Amino acid sequence: MDRLPTRGTLERRNIPVSDSACALCEVGRETVDHIMTGCGIAAVVWEHISRWCKVPPIFGFSVRDLLELHKTTKLGVVEKEAFHGIITIACWRLWKAKNEKVFDGKEVIVKEIIGDIKAYGFLWFKYRSKHKTLAWSIWCKFAFM
Repeated sequence: MDRLPTRGTLERRNIPVSDSACALCEVGRETVDHIMTGCGIAAVVWEHISRWCKVPPIFGFSVRDLLELHKTTKLGVVEKEAFHGIITIACWRLWKAKNEKVFDGKEVIVKEIIGDIKAYGFLWFKYRSKHKTLAWSIWCKFAFM
């Protein structure tokens, strides 16, 4: 809905920003779609998630594409639910990484982002679904049993 305060959005609303470049990759113009789909950091995250979840490479042009991706995968009902959760968590984690860099000066470490996606995904899936006995070792090996 274009409500997140990216540099591009702020600039478009006539709020002065010193630089409109993406805080994560410092290359493209910072928009929500760039942070989630066009940024080099996001591309590495999506590549890892696609390998981990055993789905075709993840490409999207917008956040909407990402959030609807689970509908077109050849996964079972439970796996689609988990995959949708993983994508949602990944979007949140990319946004969080951007904010940590902007407001705290924290370096962007892709391994940390991916680790958080796996950890939060595990907790979400285990405690918000019927799979209470899911083991961390199985989740890390591959998301879809």
